[in-house]
Amino acid sequence: MPKNIVFLIIFIISLSSCVTTDQETYQTVLLDEAIRDAADHLEGSLEQGTIVALLNFTSPSETFSAYVLDELTDYLVNGRRLIIVDRAELDLIRQEENFHMSGEVSDATAISIGQKLGTQIIVSGSLVGIGQTYRIRIRALKVETAVISVSRSSDINPREERVRALLGWQTPDVEIAGQGSAQTQTSGTQGTAARVVIESGSQGYFRWERDNLGVTITSYTGSGGVVTIPSSINGIPVIAIGDNAFNGSNLSSISIPNSVITIGVFAFGGNELMTISIPNSVTYIGEGAFIFNQLTSARISNSVTFIGEGAFAYNRLTSINIPNSITSIAWMAFADNHLTSVNIPNSVTTIEGSAFHENGLSSIIIPESVTSIGEYAFAGNRLTSITIGANVWLGQDVFGIDMFFFENAYNGTAGTYTRANANSSNWTRM
Repeated sequence: MPKNIVFLIIFIISLSSCVTTDQETYQTVLLDEAIRDAADHLEGSLEQGTIVALLNFTSPSETFSAYVLDELTDYLVNGRRLIIVDRAELDLIRQEENFHMSGEVSDATAISIGQKLGTQIIVSGSLVGIGQTYRIRIRALKVETAVISVSRSSDINPREERVRALLGWQTPDVEIAGQGSAQTQTSGTQGTAARVVIESGSQGYFRWERDNLGVTITSYTGSGGVVTIPSSINGIPVIAIGDNAFNGSNLSSISIPNSVITIGVFAFGGNELMTISIPNSVTYIGEGAFIFNQLTSARISNSVTFIGEGAFAYNRLTSINIPNSITSIAWMAFADNHLTSVNIPNSVTTIEGSAFHENGLSSIIIPESVTSIGEYAFAGNRLTSITIGANVWLGQDVFGIDMFFFENAYNGTAGTYTRANANSSNWTRM
């Protein structure tokens, strides 16, 4: 079996075992299926002709919330069993009550709004992190009695392309200097836009392909050790390191030239690298690019705009400075290292699940720019000090199994929260 396939299997098994089970994976449905299921359940549970207002859906993204409410509205309107309050009336109420469709609304407020609208049922929902899945919850509240008459939940996969896009976590386009942009898919498949291979060949231990944008190193046939990647081949600049190009190649040191823009999926995974310096030309680092090495030092330049899932996981990093060109820290990007110091810049708005899982952090400063943190993002550390902004959306057990106690202390108020030691459940705001 080829070494890259072996490594890929090990990687998938290792990451899956951290936060998910096979049962969880099999039970997830597509987002649209979850919305349709909720609509069917509402239609089947409420009497025909019931007047319904779709009030709010709590999630870290206005775009995601709007999509769920719009799709749910369309299903119910087209079903013609229930009477759905016009969104224009709801928007006026939202302005009066000063709340967003993606924000939380108390039952008392929901009932008050329902009375103003003259509705019988108020429908609300939420997106919550459950292990390695997201759960969509929809419930219907009777305005007259404040009794929950319908409740429905479905688990969706956070890796579904539509979910990631609506939450603002999709892979960005990779800008090729002077050549426009090349669309890079979340899966790590490289260069789907207008990539035409002109020629291919080998130079020394490097196999390569040349396309209309430049040269991509596709594989390495040497014995490993200290390796320097050429900046050009046949006078054409090397602009990309392909998926799996140096995967499991016994590298102890690698020098990446300042011509490279893209580092592919698992490009340098499974080696013995101890240090890495990402040159100022690189904008994209793919999934698992440096996973399973021995890295104690990693310099990431400010040119990098995307760091893929698990890119630096399973190494020995003790500190990391994330460049201010990064807006989202991907799932497991720095998981299972020895980090005691992390610098998160003000450019970051999203920290995905398990991003810093299983490290040695005792304190963390999360800038006010961050609006959402995924499940288990900082779990497996021994945090005694957390600085965090206001109203950050928190997934399941973001800071560990005592998350309940932190949430009670935090309650959406910005500040620095501390506890006496890593075993204490008593968090207080300084």
